Amino acid sequence: MRHLNGRYRGKDKPTDVLSFPRETSPACFQPGCVVAGDIAISMDTLRRNARSFDVTEDEELKRLLVHGILHCAGMDHGSGKGGEMFILQERLLDALKKERIIET
Repeated sequence: MRHLNGRYRGKDKPTDVLSFPRETSPACFQPGCVVAGDIAISMDTLRRNARSFDVTEDEELKRLLVHGILHCAGMDHGSGKGGEMFILQERLLDALKKERIIET
């Protein structure tokens, strides 16, 4: 993640999630399919974040996925309008509270 963060964001440090939105969606094999982009998640950082925030790894994975998806959708928290992104992120996480990604 440090390499990717340096290469694509110019920051020589690791990060928890990186999003790579697509300019155009590649062809899909299903009607209505859209490829919004790619998301890279550091599982090591996810585990540290979960311990630091006192949440489960499942909760942290959902947070990172939602965060990455919102970036792929064109939202940004660094432009002064970040409050909107974080409000939507928390609303989506609340709606996903009962869903599980990681089986324990």
